[in-house]
Amino acid sequence: MDQGPLVPVHEILARLAGTIPAVVPVPQGAPAMPTRQHPGGRVDVVVAPNEICFAHGTGVLLARLLAGAAPYITLRSWNNWGGEQSVAPLADHVFQSEWPGAKDRTGAAAFATEVVDGFEVGHILAVPYFRHDVHMALAAKAATGAPMTVYVMDDNTLFNAEIPQEEMGELLRGADAVFAISPEMRTLYQNHFRVPILVAPPVVADDLVRARPSDPPVPPLPGVRARVGLIGNIWHQAWLDQMMDSARRADITVEWLASAEEFHWLTLPDEDLRSGRLVFRPGLPSRAMLSEIEQFAAVIVPSGTFEETGHALSISRLSLPSRMSFIVAGAGTPLLVLGHSDTGAARFVRRFDLGLVSPYEPQALADALTRLRDPSLQARIRRRASELGPIFRAGGVLDLLRGTAQSGGVPTTDRFERIFGLPDREFGYYLQPAVPRLVFADHVDTFRAFTRLRAAGYRPDFVVDVGASSGIWSYYAWEVFPEARFLLIDPLASRYTGRCHRDGFEILECAVCDHEGTAEFRVSADLYNSSLIAVGSVSAQTDLVRVPMRTL
Repeated sequence: MDQGPLVPVHEILARLAGTIPAVVPVPQGAPAMPTRQHPGGRVDVVVAPNEICFAHGTGVLLARLLAGAAPYITLRSWNNWGGEQSVAPLADHVFQSEWPGAKDRTGAAAFATEVVDGFEVGHILAVPYFRHDVHMALAAKAATGAPMTVYVMDDNTLFNAEIPQEEMGELLRGADAVFAISPEMRTLYQNHFRVPILVAPPVVADDLVRARPSDPPVPPLPGVRARVGLIGNIWHQAWLDQMMDSARRADITVEWLASAEEFHWLTLPDEDLRSGRLVFRPGLPSRAMLSEIEQFAAVIVPSGTFEETGHALSISRLSLPSRMSFIVAGAGTPLLVLGHSDTGAARFVRRFDLGLVSPYEPQALADALTRLRDPSLQARIRRRASELGPIFRAGGVLDLLRGTAQSGGVPTTDRFERIFGLPDREFGYYLQPAVPRLVFADHVDTFRAFTRLRAAGYRPDFVVDVGASSGIWSYYAWEVFPEARFLLIDPLASRYTGRCHRDGFEILECAVCDHEGTAEFRVSADLYNSSLIAVGSVSAQTDLVRVPMRTL
């Protein structure tokens, strides 16, 4: 009997996952799938839009997160920076340069499935920006079944149409955990897609985080300008032009410390460079850059005016530039955000009292810098930055992303959530918090009640569980309140064979009453219906025992 043509394993996996149509027409003469030899073994998978390097913010952050990571392979849509990376994955695969066939969803899904074949994948970290990032992440998840974290660092869906909203929604709903780079991104995406999202801001290498507040710069001599800095990239030509126009008219010199030598999307102001109004200093290592930044009176952060469209508008509203946490944690220098007062950068500065916000106007810029030169304000902001700095350490963040996915969306720490909660008077749909997969169905609502109490600031000193039975209620309560002392009371405590106890639980085998003494206790066949009064009708009484009674 003719069984028809054989179907490749990657196509079968993708069909089962729903990532490609059930019937895929194969054009005549289509190129064969490239064959790779893999060493196998356990790895993580990182799906990124392009090179993981220090030429762009996403690359900087991923490089910091992956420093010292377990073996991983990368799946990328494009080479946009010459193919050079600042990380060393076990294997690096670029869809657009390696795949000789179709460039559609079918091809991306097949490519990703073939790449992960033969590996035991422990975790998938997807950072979507291009449409094929979504397709490859979904296919890798379907082919391996590994827990997947989606980390939204840039919007290319709601303000732009690169990733169709239905496909982005499919990715977010298929993830085991979703994080966003800023609280503004979190709120917008959570309200639109109705998927619980956590915040993971840009972080800084641990060894660059200051242990104490930096010293304010020595006030300049009369007639000498205070040093004003700019670091990193500027993503919109209008922001550079408006910043320099305001600085020129306010008689302010800006020192630009950049990691890259050039920016192909920008035209630098030759007149300002020649006159020394803009001092361009590229190529400084991070530690040397921080030493310079400490001496600035302020670091300018050009942002949007909300008159932009497309990608520039999404950056204005939602971005939290990685340079801001770098400055806060590594130098403590006050920040001066230029642009609209509700940009993501401006809201960050106001939320944590780390500087000022000014429009692109010469007098407003000059006034803000005058205020920031005040020694007492300098000292206050630098102390505040020192307090916040350790929160932005890169150490432990990759474990947070992975652990949250492995637990089904429950964060392993509230390190970021406790400082990036929804501001007062800001609208956000309430979404049920995720519950660890191991929570028994009958206790899901109880567990959610505990998490809401903790989110409201409740921290019990001790928990008394009267009628603890197997201890399962306290077992889950400890997950949310591990700092509390737990006292479990049940007259039949030693009879439960499947006890759910934690180290440190104190067990009292007695009944609780309003006076001391003993009482007859009716034991049911299932133990759970045992009572001082009567055994319930769902179980038979098997024993009658005398138990001690104690008061609370």
